Amino acid sequence: MELYKNDTNRMTRLTETNIGTEAHLEEMLIQSDGTQIGGIEALYIDQQGQSDHGKRFDILGLDEQGRTVVIELKRDRGPRDIVTQALDYASGIQDDDYADLERRYQNFAGVHPESDTENSHILAEKHQDYFDLDESLPESQFNSEQRLVLVATEFRNNSIQMAEFYSNISKLTTPSIVVNQGARN
Repeated sequence: MELYKNDTNRMTRLTETNIGTEAHLEEMLIQSDGTQIGGIEALYIDQQGQSDHGKRFDILGLDEQGRTVVIELKRDRGPRDIVTQALDYASGIQDDDYADLERRYQNFAGVHPESDTENSHILAEKHQDYFDLDESLPESQFNSEQRLVLVATEFRNNSIQMAEFYSNISKLTTPSIVVNQGARN
């Protein structure tokens, strides 16, 4: 499969590389502040973080509206339970308030404030800068909803159907499924 980067006035073919492990793919993704993946632009705020349920998610980000974005990576074919796994992570962070997200981001970014009040809005400022917003979002808008991005080289049809079904009957923003090679039964 050929991959291209969309530069301002031209498409540039990317060199194919062996992804190796999920951890290697994850490290490749977080080399920048964020990414657009599955049609969702996300600022990274945590990696291999732990949810309230004690589960470890791959990457956590925020979209422009402040919704959390759980990014679940599978190097090979996504297992049937990938949707429920991502939902478990999203449910485990749904009660995180702004202060929780700020702590996650500060740990992820390696920022260690000298006092509780100093750097207490680093995340809001980074979010405003990353998305080029005129003003930062109110704290109450952060994590008001959750989004899922599932990444694998291919998915079973039933995984796609489960994701679509759940997004149709729930308040959860539609999960994005990135499929590189196609779906199979």
